[in-house]
Amino acid sequence: MLNYIKKFFIRKTIKDIVTFQTSSFVNQVINALSSIILARILGPTKYGIYSLIFIFISLVTIADINFNKTAIVLLPEAYAAKNKEEVKKILTYLLKIRLFVYLPIYAVLIMAAPVLTDYLYNNHQIGEFARLILFAAYLSSFTDILNLNLESRRKIKFLALVENSTVFLKNLLPIAFILLGFEIFGLALGYALALIIVSLVSFIIYYVWSKKDEYIPSFIFLIKNLNQVKITYNFNFNFSMILDSKLGNFWGNLPLLVLSLISTPAIIGFWKIAYSYVSLPMVLLNSISRLLNVKFPQDKVKDINLLKRNFYFSSLITGVIFIGLSLPFIFLAKYLIPLFYGSEFIPAVEISYWLGASLIASGFAIGFGPIYRAAKKVHLSIIFNALRALIGILIFIFSFFIFKVSPLASILLFQLFIGLLCTPVHFWYVKRLVIEKINN
Repeated sequence: MLNYIKKFFIRKTIKDIVTFQTSSFVNQVINALSSIILARILGPTKYGIYSLIFIFISLVTIADINFNKTAIVLLPEAYAAKNKEEVKKILTYLLKIRLFVYLPIYAVLIMAAPVLTDYLYNNHQIGEFARLILFAAYLSSFTDILNLNLESRRKIKFLALVENSTVFLKNLLPIAFILLGFEIFGLALGYALALIIVSLVSFIIYYVWSKKDEYIPSFIFLIKNLNQVKITYNFNFNFSMILDSKLGNFWGNLPLLVLSLISTPAIIGFWKIAYSYVSLPMVLLNSISRLLNVKFPQDKVKDINLLKRNFYFSSLITGVIFIGLSLPFIFLAKYLIPLFYGSEFIPAVEISYWLGASLIASGFAIGFGPIYRAAKKVHLSIIFNALRALIGILIFIFSFFIFKVSPLASILLFQLFIGLLCTPVHFWYVKRLVIEKINN
């Protein structure tokens, strides 16, 4: 076992995992400190309104076409094959999507935001604040062209620096504006300014890099090359990846989205605090999952049996480690949440137990997304996620409308089902329909 562990990752991959892990840990610490500061400054109700802004943004940006998931599979292959033309096609397509698809989508969302939030939450101001962030989010989407190149070329240290700086600014500037007396508007303004600053810096970095690396085309070249790449480029795989990514995010956020429609801002604030707290161990999963997205396609090219072994091994080891990390957080919630966030957030403690239970088996699911993508069977992921979300909604409907269980308890049952209870079934599903049928 020890020898297998040593051989599981080559030296370069070990370094990348450690770098990702360190970067993710730093990001989690920054986010945790920021949430503590914001919660203490704003209080439950205003913190809940702040949460609703980002819940709304996550809801409306489901229309965002996320080609990044496809690019992170295609770009490493193109670079490994030293295929300059394919690299140019992928990067040109990234730019084309942002100019001809994202722009009209975001323009409509920015104009309609106040009307939508007035309809959803009876509060048009949430939409006004969301406008600032949506505008900045569109600009920051161009930074993906830089970040995807860094990840695909395995320049992980530099990528970690860029991501840490982004997270730091997104947390620092909102707090600074709130302390200056701008309250929720200051939070939205600070967040938007952080994204704009990161976008400008990314443009500069990419420009300098394109001058030094023959594989990195300049933005001028990409603009001139727009007509050479059709909007239907790699359509089937791209469409399945987009659908899986967007629906996966939507289904995952659905319990909170439903809760935001039937509960008070204070309850949303408690949920936000509880989830932020119990998800701290997720830092382990995020870094490993990102490496598996690159490693599994490489393993598939080398040896199918190697891919299968690495899938089972990573699932087992990560699952056991994640449980070991999660249990202390769950047990200490009644002490740490009041200590860090204040006594007014004590109701978040009980919520954290439920959310912790729903997430505790997440480590065993670490390879699900990467293996679906490596096997080019993303449609199976879409089917499974849709089915578990549908059953979860039915559980909520029966609980809330028929048995008259409280809104919060009904949503927590929904969350528990799509998390903990579905993981063993999902593992069996992946094993039978993906692992056992995968081929070259």
